[in-house]
Amino acid sequence: MAFDGAAVRVLPRMPLRPFDLSCPSAMYCAAPDATSLFEWDGATWTETPLGGDYLWDVGCWAERACLALGGGYAGTPTYARSPEATWHAVPSPSGRPVDDSSLWDTVRLGLECVPNDECHLLRYTGRRRAPDLELLTWTTGGWVENAVPTPEGMVKALGCRPGECVVIDAIVDPDEYPLRARALHGYGPAWVHRSMVNPHGVLPGSRPFEASCLTRDWCVGIGSSGVGDEDYVVRRTGRRWVEVAPPLESQWDVDCWRTGSCVVAGWHDKKPRIALLEAGRWRRQPVLSPPWLAEGSMTGVSCVGPRCTYTGYYRARHDAGYGAFVARRDGTGWHAQRLGPLVEDDTWFHAFPSIDCPTASRCVVVTSQLQPRKPGQQRGQMPNSYEAVLEDGVWRWREVGHDFSLFDLDCPDADHCVAGGSDGYPGLIMARGVDGRWRRVAAPTRNADFYSVSCPTSRECYVAGTGSRVRRLTRTPSGWRARETGPRDMTDITCWASRSCLTFNNRTARVSR
Repeated sequence: MAFDGAAVRVLPRMPLRPFDLSCPSAMYCAAPDATSLFEWDGATWTETPLGGDYLWDVGCWAERACLALGGGYAGTPTYARSPEATWHAVPSPSGRPVDDSSLWDTVRLGLECVPNDECHLLRYTGRRRAPDLELLTWTTGGWVENAVPTPEGMVKALGCRPGECVVIDAIVDPDEYPLRARALHGYGPAWVHRSMVNPHGVLPGSRPFEASCLTRDWCVGIGSSGVGDEDYVVRRTGRRWVEVAPPLESQWDVDCWRTGSCVVAGWHDKKPRIALLEAGRWRRQPVLSPPWLAEGSMTGVSCVGPRCTYTGYYRARHDAGYGAFVARRDGTGWHAQRLGPLVEDDTWFHAFPSIDCPTASRCVVVTSQLQPRKPGQQRGQMPNSYEAVLEDGVWRWREVGHDFSLFDLDCPDADHCVAGGSDGYPGLIMARGVDGRWRRVAAPTRNADFYSVSCPTSRECYVAGTGSRVRRLTRTPSGWRARETGPRDMTDITCWASRSCLTFNNRTARVSR
């Protein structure tokens, strides 16, 4: 298709599949395909075979003024044309690009032509294990070589205009998810490094998994990034996300009760621990280490004002097994209590404990554990789900149901809670009513897991997960009603007001509008 400034027109099909396309105007295009170049004159495509060299890139700075590049073990065959002359061979850049498939995309993206009759080629040369990046500039007089500063990460793109080129390189994780990027601006021997700012709504790092937002422009998030899965904390003030050093070795959950006051919960030195954010600084609190705990981690936190309640898992001393706990901290220290039975190891937790406290004296914890095996039987594959409810100062533990998991919950008031989970497949949303019973919410899904719940009001909740769009739940006299309302495959959601939420996964973040 072609756009001529007024309308989009469908062009005739080409006989082959081009590797690249350059169109300086709606009346002229050039496209290489293997050993031929195809040209569009506004009405038809014509083919020009070129000497058997393998062609893969072309750039044009004006109509019928182009440069085409090939590739092979003998070097980089180069062809040019002008309005006065048809395609003809011209001197090739000296040297040979690095023969390495991991750098091939860089070579293919590396030709840019600008209106001042120049073309720029970005390529790697030298040794395969330690290649040099260079930018070559072509004019009718030949090629000029210029070194480019060594990139920190993977070169992703080249863009040029008269007098300046920009090389973009991205730091990526092993799955090639971008962590951060920088731009190298320069021309000839002079280059300047400029860090690229993350656009509004995109969290730095590769795998964020939890956030707490008090307003649209003030959030704290946690996640992991880098080759070593290093934990990080990010803070958003205004339109920017800023990464700050993590206060703990591993962060599992975060909650903020006012701007500038937050707590992260996780583990440090293999013991459950928290850190408070106050006056812009993190302060680690003493470890939780009751006599029955050998090691473990906080996995959930919920705060009503500055009073926070925590939950997590622990390994009992003398290798007796693993279990769940709840804890609070006051002026005298930690007060912790064990919940439910012990299981064989931490892999028996199909969902680690999650907590929400609608009031300072009312909290609900949900968790899921694989069913204990009976003598002579293999361990069951489907979990049991449990709740622990704080009422009148006493924690009460009971089984919620069989063969499903509850991953996260939020309680919009003292009498109601909503939890997201999985029934194997499809996904599962459940609600707890005034009578203390959990009931399924009608939300048909296929191949879904609901990982996160946030309730900005007593009658409104949002549930996010993979394999499904974000669901908005509204409470009516006859029960909760669910409908699809947001993007798909989100792993966390946090809301600060009705219809005002941040939701994200490990690649993108969205703010409701």
